[in-house]
Amino acid sequence: MSKVVTFAFGPAVGLGSRRLTVVQRQSLTTTVVALANPDPCYDATLAGSAVSGAVTLAANKLWQATLVDTDDAGNVSRKDVISFGTNANKYPGPSSIDRLRVLSIYDS
Repeated sequence: MSKVVTFAFGPAVGLGSRRLTVVQRQSLTTTVVALANPDPCYDATLAGSAVSGAVTLAANKLWQATLVDTDDAGNVSRKDVISFGTNANKYPGPSSIDRLRVLSIYDS
């Protein structure tokens, strides 16, 4: 089974692009992804005007999502990172201190 995870990216004023990357984690306490396949499950550069997006991920796994914004002048933001699990449906899910937030997790 898989889950659809919908993210909110925060305000999109003056941005040239937004990059969302999602990787699977072994546990919520590890800082480095130590899996057999640490490649991102989702890695996309989105339009700077994007304020949300949805990604389909495997159920019952731990994930880490990272958002990086680039403004119109080419300046790159700091990484905004959240960790979450797809073991249950959530409305809303976890959020970071800054921009990135899980709006919902539901069965696909």
